[in-house]
Amino acid sequence: MFYWKPMSKKTILVVDDTPVNVEILTGILGGTYNIKYATNGICALKSAQRNPPQLILLDIMMPEMDGYEACRRFRENPDTSEIPIIFITAKTERKDIVKGFEIGGQDYVTKPFNPQKLLARVQTQRDSQDKNQELWKVITTQNELNCIQMAIEMSVKAANMGVQVRFGINSGDCTDGSFG
Repeated sequence: MFYWKPMSKKTILVVDDTPVNVEILTGILGGTYNIKYATNGICALKSAQRNPPQLILLDIMMPEMDGYEACRRFRENPDTSEIPIIFITAKTERKDIVKGFEIGGQDYVTKPFNPQKLLARVQTQRDSQDKNQELWKVITTQNELNCIQMAIEMSVKAANMGVQVRFGINSGDCTDGSFG
């Protein structure tokens, strides 16, 4: 039986020290996504640690901690390392763009940006993240099925030797068997 469940809005953390940029991005994305914002890298790290967003739009040139350093720290933290990051910045030099990708950004958008292109890039990252989560579920299910298959094979071998076998399957953990 299929039950329809309304999907909740995904959260995007906008990190930019210029209030007008935050307002513009909120205007473009706010109808589709929940928008949180931070005005520098330090506040962004704290915000994402407390309540991880599904995507981060990250400016590079900010006081206290620039976007490159913030990205590096996001990638070092296991709680935030998988969150897609799109740099959105006025830095247009090839070296800056390459650096953004090298330290872990998934995309790089230069200011001024086209709202439709930004929406498409955000959606592409969201779609990719959704597909990765679906794939992870398939892999997890396959691992659980492999454990069950292994338990059955062990049970058959033991039964052929006249040994009674009991297995406790616990969250896909294949090591929880007992012989007796």
